[in-house]
Amino acid sequence: MVELLGVENFPALYKGFSTFAAWALSAFVLTTLDTANRLARFAWVELFDWVKPRKPGVHKVIANRWIASLIPILLGAVMALPQVTDPLTGRLIYAYQLIWPAFAGTNQLLAAIALLTEALWVYAVLKVRGKVSLLIMAPAVFLWVTVTSALFIWLLLVVPSLPALYIATTGLIVAVSLALDIALILLFVKSLRHASVKA
Repeated sequence: MVELLGVENFPALYKGFSTFAAWALSAFVLTTLDTANRLARFAWVELFDWVKPRKPGVHKVIANRWIASLIPILLGAVMALPQVTDPLTGRLIYAYQLIWPAFAGTNQLLAAIALLTEALWVYAVLKVRGKVSLLIMAPAVFLWVTVTSALFIWLLLVVPSLPALYIATTGLIVAVSLALDIALILLFVKSLRHASVKA
C-alpha cells in the first residue's frame, strides 16, 4: 500500500506541487528583498535628513530614489556574494549562508517584541488578568527567550570565527539588535509591574 502512494505513481501531482512550492519560495524571496530594500532606502534617506537644510543640492543627490536603492543593494551584494570558509565545516560556501541565521534571527526577534507589545497591551490597557492573560503572555515570553538565546549563541559561537568583514557588519548588527532587545525587555518588565500596581 505504501508503494502505491509513492511520488513516482503521481507524476502530474508531484510536478504540480513542486511548481507551487517553487512559486511560493520565489514570492517569499522577492517580497522579502523588495521590502528589505524599500525599508533600507527609507532609512538611508532619513539618515541624511540633517543635510537637507544645510546643503539641499547634496541631499537631493543622496536622497534620490535610485541612489538610495542602489546603495543597500550593493552593500547586500558585498556581504552576501563572496565565498568564505564555513567556520564549522571548513568548506567554501557563499557568505549569504552565514548571514541568513542573523537575518532570520533578527526577523523573529522583531516578531517576539511585537508579540510582547501586544501581550502588554492586553494586560495593561484591556486589563485582562488571570489565566486568560497567560494565553498571550506565555507564547510571547517563550518566543522572546528562544530567539534571544539563539542570537546570543550565534553571536558568541559563530561570529568570532567569521572573516573580519562579517564580524564588523553582521556581528555588529546582531549585537546592536540584542542590546536594543534587552533595553526593550527591561522596559516591558517595568511597564508590566506598573500595570500590576495600578490594577
